[in-house]
Amino acid sequence: MIIRNFRNNLLTIFSIAITSTYAQVKFEKAQLDSCCSKKVQSKIEAIIGPSFMYPSFDNRKNRYEKYIKFGYTIGFGILRPISKRVEINARIFYDKKGVEMKGIISGNDWASQYLKNNYVSVNLTLMYGLGLKKQFAVGIGGYISSLQKSETTLIINEPSIGYFARFTSNTYHLYKKYDEGL
Repeated sequence: MIIRNFRNNLLTIFSIAITSTYAQVKFEKAQLDSCCSKKVQSKIEAIIGPSFMYPSFDNRKNRYEKYIKFGYTIGFGILRPISKRVEINARIFYDKKGVEMKGIISGNDWASQYLKNNYVSVNLTLMYGLGLKKQFAVGIGGYISSLQKSETTLIINEPSIGYFARFTSNTYHLYKKYDEGL
């Protein structure tokens, strides 16, 4: 269980780092202490990109096929240097994620279930720049996410008896409200 959670957390972090695109705007801010003329340069980043959720549930009988539904991530971040090679990166995101599961009832009869979850996430990372011009960076940090909304839509189609139904319900109470990790 711990390895699965670590894998999912690592996958989430890598997907945000790899798939997020961002624009950076630099600004300079003078130190408040008048005796020091040194200026601190920070960066603000706007983040927008795809996100996804991989369902992890017991499917031993292979009754359902799982399909990742891509969502989106929007947010912003601040990068603040604390030394020549070290900076702190703080970000806040809004994520909309989902998954679709399809299963055959019998013959041409089928059912689909769509799960949509919305999260607000905050992460804090300590970054260390490598290379002469800090072309590469390594970092370590953590995050906390809060589930904001969860709903499930169930669609049942049984043409053999002429039945079609669609139900949507609030599933917020079925999930952990907070998630955290490295």
